Amino acid sequence: DSSYDAYWGSGQDGKGENQLGRALERLREKLREEEVAKVVDGAGEGAKGANRTLHLNPRGR
Repeated sequence: DSSYDAYWGSGQDGKGENQLGRALERLREKLREEEVAKVVDGAGEGAKGANRTLHLNPRGR
């Protein structure tokens, strides 16, 4: 559980590094940038495609 892990989560005292959350933020930003580049290059679906939300499901559901 990441709430007990001071590196990947917030740790029991709430002062953890939350590296998992930071990695997810970087991934989302990269995917947004790639989607915007597609729109700018004309290969995307226009403005509609740029507004997609990334949903990560760690349990594969």
